[in-house]
Order: sequence, then C-alpha cells, then structure tokens
Amino acid sequence: MKKTLYSFLFCTCTLLGDGFLNEVNSIINNHPDIQKQLEYYQSVEQDIAISKSEYQPSLDFQSSFGKEKIEYEGTTQDTDETFYQNSLTLTQNLFKGFATDAKVEQNRARLSSAAFTLLDSANNLALESIKSYMDVLREDALTNLYQENVKNHEDIYSKIKERTDAGRGRMSEVQQTLSRLHLAKSNLIVQQNNFFDTLSNYHYYVGKHFDMVNTQKPIFDFSLPKDVDEASMVAIKNNPAIKVMRSNVLAKKAEYTSATSNFYPSIDAVVSRDWEHNANGVNGDKDTTKAYLSLKYNLYKGGSHEAQRVKVMKQIEEENSALNKLKREVIKATRLAFSSYKSYEEQIKYLALHVQAAKETLDSYNEEYNLGRRDLLAILDAQKEYITARQTLLRAEYDFLYAKFRLLNVTSQLPKVLNLDVLKNVDYGIIKESLEDDKHFDIDSLCDNDTNPSKCLNTPVLNIGYLPAN
Repeated sequence: MKKTLYSFLFCTCTLLGDGFLNEVNSIINNHPDIQKQLEYYQSVEQDIAISKSEYQPSLDFQSSFGKEKIEYEGTTQDTDETFYQNSLTLTQNLFKGFATDAKVEQNRARLSSAAFTLLDSANNLALESIKSYMDVLREDALTNLYQENVKNHEDIYSKIKERTDAGRGRMSEVQQTLSRLHLAKSNLIVQQNNFFDTLSNYHYYVGKHFDMVNTQKPIFDFSLPKDVDEASMVAIKNNPAIKVMRSNVLAKKAEYTSATSNFYPSIDAVVSRDWEHNANGVNGDKDTTKAYLSLKYNLYKGGSHEAQRVKVMKQIEEENSALNKLKREVIKATRLAFSSYKSYEEQIKYLALHVQAAKETLDSYNEEYNLGRRDLLAILDAQKEYITARQTLLRAEYDFLYAKFRLLNVTSQLPKVLNLDVLKNVDYGIIKESLEDDKHFDIDSLCDNDTNPSKCLNTPVLNIGYLPAN
C-alpha cells in the first residue's frame, strides 16, 4: 500500500533550479512568522525539561537568624537570646497520581504540535513564495505582450493615416484605429500596474526586491498522484495541520490523566537535618535528623476536581470533532487541487492549438492583404486575436504550473522537495508511536459518514476533456 501511495515522492534537483531553491530557503529561514514559531517550539522544549524535573528530588536549605525573647508567666525565668536555625531538606516525590508522567506526555504532545505547526507554516509560505515569484514572471511576460499590442496598433494606425492623407483611405478608419490605439495604451497601463503589484507582493514574502536579471521560470520535474483518491490518501496521512490537531488531542488526553491525579494521594520521602542554637526557648545547640514519609490526600474541594475532569473530557471530544472537520477540509482542498491540475493539463493542449491557428490566420491575412483582398483593420483584428490567444495560453501555463505546486502543497510534499533548512533541527517524531497507536482517527478512509453503505467504493470519475458525440 505504501509503495503505491508514495511512488511519486522521488526527489529532484531540477525542480526550481539551485538559484531559486536557495532563494526559497532564505525566504523561509528569515520570515518573521517562521522565526516566531521556531522560538515557540524551542520554548516548549524547555517545558518538557521543566516537567521532567519533577522526577528529581528537591534539596532546600533554609536559614534564619535573630533575637528571640520568651516571657514565662508566673516566673522570672524570661529569656532574651540571639538564635539561629539552619535546615537542609531533601524531598523525593514517590507518587502523585501519575501527574508527572501526564505533564511530560502533555508537553511532548505540545512539542509535536509546535513542530507540525512550523511545518504547516513553512509548507504554505513556500507555496506563496513560489507563487509570488511566478506571478512576477507571468505579469512581466504579459506586459511584453501588451506592449507588442500597442506597437501593432501604432504601426497599423500609421499606415492607415498615411493612406488617408494620400486620399486612398477613409477618415472613419483613422478614427477607429486611433480609438483602439488609445484603448491599447490604457490596457498597457493597467497591466503595468498589475506587474508592479506582483513586485510589491514578492517583496512582502521575500523581504527584498525582485532580481529581474537573474531569473528563471521554475522547472517542475516531479511525478504527481495518478488519481484523486491517491492524492487524498497522501494528504490526510501527511498533512501537518492534521498532525497538529492529532497532537493537540493527545495533549488533552494527557491533561485528562493529570486532572484525575487529584483523586489520588501525594506521597513524598523526606530526609531533613536541622541545626539550632538558642531556638524555641532551648539554650544551647540542638541538632536533629529526620527521615520520614509524607502523605497528603485531599478529601473534599467543593467538587472542583470532578468538574475539571469532565471539562477536559469535553475538550477532548471538541478537539476530535474539529479534527474530523479538518480531515474533510483537507480532502476537499486536495480534490479541488487535483481537479484544477487535470483541467489545466487538458486545457493547455487546446489553447496551444488556438495560438497556432491564430498565427496561421494572421499569416493568411497578411498574404491576402498583399493581394488586395484584406484591409489593414482586418489585419489589426487578426493581430489582436493572436496576441489574446498568446496571453490566454501564457496565463494557463503559469496556472498549470501553480496547480502542480499546489498539489504538492496540499499533499504536504513541498517541504520535502525544497529540503528546507529551518525544518532540519525540528523533531517531528517525538510522539510518533502515540500517533500511530491512536485508533480514534482513521487515516485509511476518505469517508466518515456511516450512513453511506458503500463508504468510498464509488468514487466519482473525473472526466475532463472534450469527448466527441457518437
């Protein structure tokens, strides 16, 4: 089963090129959100150390010094002495209702949650960074096409005006062409603004200006799932947001164990040594050594312990419901991403043919114009259609490329492909066995509605493409 699911997860070094691969690593490593979450992860690591410290004994030293005056009623044997008291106490907890174990497990689950939160953010930020990079390249290429469109209008306008000035054309054609030229220039300005917007967006994600000299279109050389069910299965098994919530569920279960510890006694082993001088009305020195067991057991606290236990139990149920909802959202996002990927894959074939046909039409119009069978406005129309076809194909090609990266994102394979440096010092397997042993969350099923007898046996077939009628 795993061989089928992960057959497409081979690494490639030509995915983005070394230059942009380093760029993405730099983006992720230095982004404020990533740094914030990495620092939180490191703080939770210290919470584990703090909770584990409860396994160790506590050694306390206490010292006091001062004047002590004791008045004895009915006698004249009052005392007014300088005293000191020193004590050294070693305390080792023997039993606390499994509270220490629960705290350690809770913090380990919190660390797992922090790790996968970091992974989830890096996964999404990587996609947004790649998109912002591709948006700049796309809008730059589109701007060139809009400029070409203006140049075509200027050339045609110049020729029509020249013919009209020579008395061989119509003024209405000059006016019509000039009107279309003004519109072409206006559209160019709009496109230039779109291009500038992508530069601003890129600066937001990267933290620096786009290098227009050293650029390359990302190369996608990575195998993808063959069908939507395979993609969905990989997604729910690997999605970091799901693992965040599963870790949160385990943290709540550990908190539940900690809440039940209130129903047990606390037992400590204590060894103490006291050194006293003129203390408590006793003149002279007094040394005392004690070794004993201390038991503390709460018998009643107004029902707060039971209320806390029920509260955490309900929070576990709430987390599980949210987890199941998230599972559906991940499956939905994966299905939409896969559908988009397959749609653009088929669409581009026809758009490429459309560009080819538009180019052939333009060539034919030019030949017919030379034979006197077409006018310049017809050529302008053909030029506009050819440029529009190229613009549509260009947008679809970048949308197709983004759809493939989006599919890597929803299946959580993008961080593996990019080999992000910031993730290498994070432990994702700290509660791996606990996650694997958690039977409540079904990672092997895409359908959780028990009222459907067929479950997911009848997956709708994704038919995309033109099918001629019989």
